[in-house]
Amino acid sequence: MKYFLPVLLFFAACSGEPEWKEVTVNSRVQFALPEGLMLSADPNPHALAHYEDTMKSIFLLIIPESKDTMKAYELDHNLSTYFDEVCRDISSRLSGPSIHGMHAEKIGNQDAYMAIISGTSGTKKVHYVLAGIESPRMFYQLITAYPAEDSVKLGPQMEKILRSFREL
Repeated sequence: MKYFLPVLLFFAACSGEPEWKEVTVNSRVQFALPEGLMLSADPNPHALAHYEDTMKSIFLLIIPESKDTMKAYELDHNLSTYFDEVCRDISSRLSGPSIHGMHAEKIGNQDAYMAIISGTSGTKKVHYVLAGIESPRMFYQLITAYPAEDSVKLGPQMEKILRSFREL
């Protein structure tokens, strides 16, 4: 009996499910993040948040776009046309891209679209899990990427990150 608790803790630690934490960025947005994803040392200048795990070759970008700014440039998007443009942009950066699983849903009480884009970047097969979210004043692009060979393990984790998003 005295070995039961240490053995139980060992198996829990080896289960493969990472620890999760809530992250708040600039008092604007909040989302869940698995252990291992850290702030990028070289962040994307357009991103509100840029996290990565260089050992696993995964990343998360959150890019906000003001509807007012888009209107000033005479860009008249609804969520569907906005998300189509995001998907085209990501696909254009890959060889042999395919978009699948595109669907509408609610994320953080906001209208959203999600999709998976698969393709080749350089010599690596990759998957992107994307969300486009519309709030009253903003559109948000949530972009995650990871090696295709890790899709069984990492795909659900990336979807969990995206579905945990909420604007504050």
